[in-house]
Amino acid sequence: MKMKRIFKTVLLASMILIFANTNISAYVLYPHGYHSPSMTFKNVNLNSLYSTALINAAASWMVGTPASVFLQQDSSSTNTIVAGNYGQSWYGYYQPYTLNSSGEATRFEIRINGDRIAEDLLNGVTIVNTPQSAFAHEFGHALHLDDLSSGSAIMNNNRNREYYFKPTKDDIDGVKAYW
Repeated sequence: MKMKRIFKTVLLASMILIFANTNISAYVLYPHGYHSPSMTFKNVNLNSLYSTALINAAASWMVGTPASVFLQQDSSSTNTIVAGNYGQSWYGYYQPYTLNSSGEATRFEIRINGDRIAEDLLNGVTIVNTPQSAFAHEFGHALHLDDLSSGSAIMNNNRNREYYFKPTKDDIDGVKAYW
């Protein structure tokens, strides 16, 4: 009986040590993000709704992330942000270009799909924060975060875009882990 109690105690202590040192992360790193945490981008003829959402999304990534993370609009940037009607089901799309030897993008384009946002509006979905959510998600890829299929992160493809339109702690932890 005494051996059984000692065994249970040792087993419980071992489990506590194992699980206490296990880091459960709610982010996945993406290899083709931008080569620097400091990036500029050019707004290519976005309407005022999208322009405001873009600036707010960029600013939202600079709260809580390392000081090296800096996103700024610059009309001479080679990184472009465009909106269009793509006839696809996605809200936004991050396209890395010119990968360096580490597989990181030295230039990127972010596309926002007006068709998908308009479809939500026609279906009675409020879209006040949807454009900002889409931009913030795509900037997450530029910051080396990959898509998730669950959880409360901005990188979750199935998130409520009206509620999740800024990076969450999980997203920021991912950026801190990379940079």
